Amino acid sequence: MGRMKTMLIVFRNGVAFSFAWLVICVLIIAAFSGKEFVSAPFLLKLLGLCVWGSLCFAVCFFNDWMQKKGFLFSLTVFFVLFIPVETLLFYSIAENKKSPLWFGFGAIILCLYLLCIAIDQLIFRKRAEEYSKRLKEYNAREQ
Repeated sequence: MGRMKTMLIVFRNGVAFSFAWLVICVLIIAAFSGKEFVSAPFLLKLLGLCVWGSLCFAVCFFNDWMQKKGFLFSLTVFFVLFIPVETLLFYSIAENKKSPLWFGFGAIILCLYLLCIAIDQLIFRKRAEEYSKRLKEYNAREQ
């Protein structure tokens, strides 16, 4: 029960933080661009995106089954569930749908994913091997 409560707390906090952050960013962009594109349907789309993203995050990173599979598995599932929805929502909001900005958006996501894989493979795997080696040495000494 405690794990479910933690997952729900993470979900609630994620929705609140991400929605507030996105609304502030949208208001800043609206103020500098001079366009009035903030409306109730627009805010509902943003809220839906925040709910979906927070739900995906909570399930992927605070679920016992997913944690047993490992960080990269959780990250991959999160990207597969969330990124298409996010991309389609922002694409539907955009005025210029032929802009090369969408390729840049996809490239940034791909680069961040590859960076996470590199960090996991290069740093955390070496630390895990070192930890396992020292644990085996300690267990051998104790017996």
